[in-house]
Amino acid sequence: MVLPTLLPVCCSVFESFKFSFFITLSICCTVHGVEYAFGAHDYPTSGVFEVEPRQCPGFKFRKSIFIGTTSLDPLQVREFMECNSARFKGDTYHLIVKNCNHFCKDICYRLTGKHIPNWVNRLARIGKSL
Repeated sequence: MVLPTLLPVCCSVFESFKFSFFITLSICCTVHGVEYAFGAHDYPTSGVFEVEPRQCPGFKFRKSIFIGTTSLDPLQVREFMECNSARFKGDTYHLIVKNCNHFCKDICYRLTGKHIPNWVNRLARIGKSL
């Protein structure tokens, strides 16, 4: 019996903006050497895009966090992302309630069954509670 190959799923954490003593963080989900992110635009089409790992334009890379593993091969991951990206349209992006960190949280959980660290989206949670 051949066991499926388990490959890592990671989050790349980037520094987005500095406000006084706050630093906002943005994250991308990295699988099979491709980084998937979610961003805003004005159209009702997917806001999900691919970048080279640790190279998201306009952001400063901070660290990579191992989340878990997936048995999906590269083609299956691409199909998975295409299906799931329909829920993340560019014109639905919201800094507090539906941002790149929410995207990564959802995708990582669906791929691995594990959650991203809570501290990643702390500022959005604080903003939502105000």
